[in-house]
Amino acid sequence: MANRDLTKKYEIKRSPTVKVFGKDKEAPEDFTGQRKAADLVSYCDGFCEDNDFVEEEVKAKFDYNIDSIVGTISGAHK
Repeated sequence: MANRDLTKKYEIKRSPTVKVFGKDKEAPEDFTGQRKAADLVSYCDGFCEDNDFVEEEVKAKFDYNIDSIVGTISGAHK
């Protein structure tokens, strides 16, 4: 009720409603899939690829301080 103006503008009839705002911010798309995290992530991945929102794929790289990890674990079990 606090955002009644937005619910009317975007024709939101019930909660939860998921709207996806792409390039045209005045015409969001309705997400009609399951509300599980994996389904939302999958939909967003496809939506971004289909609409050229992905500029480049970046692979994550992690560096671990093994000595610190072993020290922390060893210290916890003395």
